[in-house]
Amino acid sequence: MVHRDPRETVACRLYEKGIFSLGRAAEWTGLSIEDLKELFHQKGISRQALETVEETEAMARASLRAAGRKVD
Repeated sequence: MVHRDPRETVACRLYEKGIFSLGRAAEWTGLSIEDLKELFHQKGISRQALETVEETEAMARASLRAAGRKVD
């Protein structure tokens, strides 16, 4: 049995209610966006597009930096 951090459970609920965006839930739990998407899939949570343009751009910049690519 996998024991999840309680923050993950709370973040999932807040995401489902539209209180947390994907980026905010990932930040709050300490999970990567991809790991959080997998967690949502495992819990049967449908993805919503609640991210603002700014959050989407920030996630893209963070991904590029993590991949070692130059970000303008």
